[in-house]
Amino acid sequence: PTMYPTKPNESQRKFHDAVLTHVWTAFFGGVRCGKTRALCEQMFYFLDTEPNTKGFIFRKYEEDLDATVMRTWYEVLPNAKIKRLRLRRKECYLTNGSSLTFKGLYTRNGRTQKIGSMDAAFIGVEEADEITREDFGFIKARLSQTSVPAAKRRGMLVANPPTTSSWMYQMFLEAPLQGHTAIRGKTQDNVEHVGQEYIDDLRRTYPPAWIQRFLEGEFGFSIKGTPVIQGVAPDKHIVPRGVNAFLPLVRGWDFGFFRPATVLLQYDGTRWHWLDTLLGTNVHLRQWIPEVLKRSVELLPGAHVAVLDACDHAGHQRRDNAEKTSIEILNDYGIYPVSQPTESIYRAIDAIQSAVTNGFLTLEPSNRLGIECLMGGWQLDQGQGQDGATDRMKPLRDESFIHVSDALCYCFLNQALLT
Repeated sequence: PTMYPTKPNESQRKFHDAVLTHVWTAFFGGVRCGKTRALCEQMFYFLDTEPNTKGFIFRKYEEDLDATVMRTWYEVLPNAKIKRLRLRRKECYLTNGSSLTFKGLYTRNGRTQKIGSMDAAFIGVEEADEITREDFGFIKARLSQTSVPAAKRRGMLVANPPTTSSWMYQMFLEAPLQGHTAIRGKTQDNVEHVGQEYIDDLRRTYPPAWIQRFLEGEFGFSIKGTPVIQGVAPDKHIVPRGVNAFLPLVRGWDFGFFRPATVLLQYDGTRWHWLDTLLGTNVHLRQWIPEVLKRSVELLPGAHVAVLDACDHAGHQRRDNAEKTSIEILNDYGIYPVSQPTESIYRAIDAIQSAVTNGFLTLEPSNRLGIECLMGGWQLDQGQGQDGATDRMKPLRDESFIHVSDALCYCFLNQALLT
């Protein structure tokens, strides 16, 4: 089928083709690559060619719909196709009996919107990188208009490229669910509409990590605040040094059932090289340890003896109904980590920042989670501390990178004991 009313660019065309053959299609792309317009044109195509069907376009916050995807929808929609509008309810009815409703999952004052009774044949999600896996689960359940055969129902997501630890990356790219696929687009794909000077200006303005994510459409960090560590540069800090067979592995452990994290580095007394990062999901420590041991031996044969470990001092605490502490469980596997009583996280931050500034911390190119962490995934909250404007901003408690950064901090807090 031919898409209309405009000619799609290369990545938009791939999106339109994918949507016709997959139940759920995600379109990840750089700024102004045409993601939202492609979503609206595809939604119009479905509603226009399938009379008496219902469509929904969701976004995290109700207040963000009007100035973004709703505006694009009414640019795409021919006036002759409109039968009736209910603007306060954000509803649009077409002349063939189909309808489209825009809905936020939440309001900015904290109220959760009700979507449980809704059903649709076609669903779009705008800025899908803002929502959680749980949010998406609720949205998927709404793709249930019974008058339309299940094989014809379609769901679409558009988003800035998320992190490689995000649910969207895992669900659509790393291990795609059946019927799920992803399309990636670059700003350059839409040069005919945005202009080369616009792209060149952004390329001159953006730091390397922003160019990677917002122009090239590569997966990276979600910008929520200021990066904790400043000055990480790909050409200086991402270096393929590999493993030094004459140095032990240094492992930092952050305990936690939901998101355990272990970082693997080497340290020569002055310089750190961060080799790999492991991040688990819903896994007990006794299941997690064998995975870490396996990866350690892959990196450095004999690592079961040539290894140094550091962890959170809270690992000595026994949890309710727990037979052993986290450190005692590590001991059962022959792992005896060093730890310090809880100290200010800022001492670790200052040590890591000093290593970055002086070129004493490098990362292996294959260590994607570590790179994302230091290039922006580990962030400072944009709000001020409790002591007022002069207080240092606090690291944002991101669900993924805070565990990785904590594991890294334990290595730096205990570096005097690791030589």
